[in-house]
Amino acid sequence: MTKWHGGKGSKYKPYNKEKFDKNFEAIFGKKKKKKEKKENE
Repeated sequence: MTKWHGGKGSKYKPYNKEKFDKNFEAIFGKKKKKKEKKENE
């Protein structure tokens, strides 16, 4: 029998932290509110 290695998903994939942080802010960062003025009002 082989030694158990923890199963699927037990290790993190290597990633670029700077790129991750930049994209995380772009997706989940503060939302910009758009205010559209109606021409009839």
